Amino acid sequence: LREHWANVALDRLRHGAHDGVYSYNVISASRADLERIEALHRAYFREVQRIVAASTPSEVVALVNVQLVRFERR
Repeated sequence: LREHWANVALDRLRHGAHDGVYSYNVISASRADLERIEALHRAYFREVQRIVAASTPSEVVALVNVQLVRFERR
């Protein structure tokens, strides 16, 4: 499912969809700071879910695609 929605976003971007917020940042950080960033990432996603759950009326559909990918093996 994660791969599907990532591909949906990629397909829209490839076909000129500019009606979204696209951002990326390839970083290098200490393991401790990456743990802090991961915690913020999870908190952000939970907050988005809370806002969506309370949102009325349902007027628009959007894809929130949030990724944090480590480049090292754990």
